[in-house]
Amino acid sequence: VDNVGTISVSNRKISEQAQQFTTVSGVGTVLLSSRATIGNVAILSNASGYNQVIKGIEPNNEKLDNWYLAYWLKANKDKLLLKSFGTTFKEISTSAVKDLEISIPTKTQQKKIVGRLDAIRKAQEFCNQQIQKTKELFESLLIQIETISGSKVKISDICFVKGGKRIPKGLTFSSKTTNRPYLRVADFKDNSIDIKDLKFIDDLVFEKISNYI
Repeated sequence: VDNVGTISVSNRKISEQAQQFTTVSGVGTVLLSSRATIGNVAILSNASGYNQVIKGIEPNNEKLDNWYLAYWLKANKDKLLLKSFGTTFKEISTSAVKDLEISIPTKTQQKKIVGRLDAIRKAQEFCNQQIQKTKELFESLLIQIETISGSKVKISDICFVKGGKRIPKGLTFSSKTTNRPYLRVADFKDNSIDIKDLKFIDDLVFEKISNYI
């Protein structure tokens, strides 16, 4: 998960016999993904088993709030990555997790921090839900455009269509911002133009490519 959440239901179940051969942790245990994707965090709402690429951390509740620990792990993903090893798949060992040093404020302070982060997390989840609903509505309306009745004509009958032109050999983008932006496919993002890495051309390049447009 990209954020911190709880795990309460799984489609996969294990038998009582299988529990003898796997790791099982109880409610409140903080789970940490430790191989390939390192740093994903969740908290168990029910006793559950898990495989070897997950670390289960059971905090001393008198000293450490499990949600504070979960958020701390999320905030220190870079530290986890620095302690990882492997070439094809990065992995962090159980001993490396045990050796992590964590600053522990008072339980009251921990609760306050968790409360603030919880509020932001829930607001973020709500916004993400609304964004997803908006995307679904947008896609459904796009589909309806094709079903609208009307006379059919060629685009060329009602529009002037231009083709772009690549920069001529031997020339390149301007090193300065000019009044002539040069758009690339990479600049298109989410039905808009991403201007973070926008390129520009000078008058010489513009004059040469304008002859072909």
